[in-house]
Amino acid sequence: MSFIRTEEQDMLAATVERFVSERYDLEQRARALAEAGGFSRDNLAQLAELGVLALRLPEAQGGLGGTLSDAAVVAETLGHGPIVEPVLISAFVCAPLMAEHGHDTQAALAERVAGGDAVLSLAFAEPEARFSTWPRGTRAERQGDGFVLRGSKTAVPGPVTLDAVIVPALLDDRLEMFVLPPGTPGVGAREYRLVDGTPALELTLDDVGLDADAHLPGGDAAYTDALMRARILASAEMLGLMERLFAETLDYLKTRIQFGRPIGRNQALQHRMAEHHVRLEQSRSAVMRACMTHDRGSDAWHREALAAKACVSDAAMAVGQDAVQMHGAMGTTDELMIGHYHKRALWLQSLLGDAATHYRLFDAAGGAPRDAA
Repeated sequence: MSFIRTEEQDMLAATVERFVSERYDLEQRARALAEAGGFSRDNLAQLAELGVLALRLPEAQGGLGGTLSDAAVVAETLGHGPIVEPVLISAFVCAPLMAEHGHDTQAALAERVAGGDAVLSLAFAEPEARFSTWPRGTRAERQGDGFVLRGSKTAVPGPVTLDAVIVPALLDDRLEMFVLPPGTPGVGAREYRLVDGTPALELTLDDVGLDADAHLPGGDAAYTDALMRARILASAEMLGLMERLFAETLDYLKTRIQFGRPIGRNQALQHRMAEHHVRLEQSRSAVMRACMTHDRGSDAWHREALAAKACVSDAAMAVGQDAVQMHGAMGTTDELMIGHYHKRALWLQSLLGDAATHYRLFDAAGGAPRDAA
């Protein structure tokens, strides 16, 4: 198994790196978060023009047909922002899910995501379920030719202006997915901000009537696969965050003078940075192994996804906490990008379950486990 990027992936990373360097500093990021929806529509359009949003869609539907490894390279580089645009969940998870399993209307919505004209999300969490991503209180019933949804969802990534939300629910004790269009009667939405400043929603579903076309086929297997891919890509973005946390902290240790010499000469700090370098490289290997296992079609890729999420979440927290501490009081403010990197990592490490959850799932997995934490 080769852990070396292809030439095409290096070119892709360089293109995305230019986007990040030109459009992301403290002021630009703050302006993007202040826009309606919590992200820059101009940035999203630029990402669409670069082909980032179409990367994971099939070529037959206007996409680039990129592999999960390709998407991980992009996610890692976008972590250098850290960007606030809805790429991971909307373009890399929901759009491919709709393109692969949806009917013509849903596939057309996925194509709009690729063009930067639509934003999707996935309602995987429920208030009473903690880190379980399996629906418990959200249920669907058949009503005539359609369905009725009841229940609630929490921590749905995205603003109230979302174009659609994929909602998993239990139908006759089977997991099925439904696509809620905007303004559906019976849907209540409360927007709030996550620790990294991006928006999320609390959804209440009160006798929500849906047409038959709202059903997204694929069921249990498609939903689980989508979440496993999300775990790998979240790990890739955390890898990018760690790269910046490590590099900027190393530069600070070389230039911060205390008692007449750089604090980086302190042997204890050198040892801690050496340990973080090991964590960084271990995380890189875990992400690449999970991606390549997936792309090769191995039956073990679910376990590798769980392992990567557990390993990288632990490492990101250790690197981020020390980066903030080594920068001193300034590290806790919004005046340095260090804090923004760490806050983004805080959200990603808890996405779909924290490290402890994923170690437990990995231990229990006997190949391709159902995601029922």
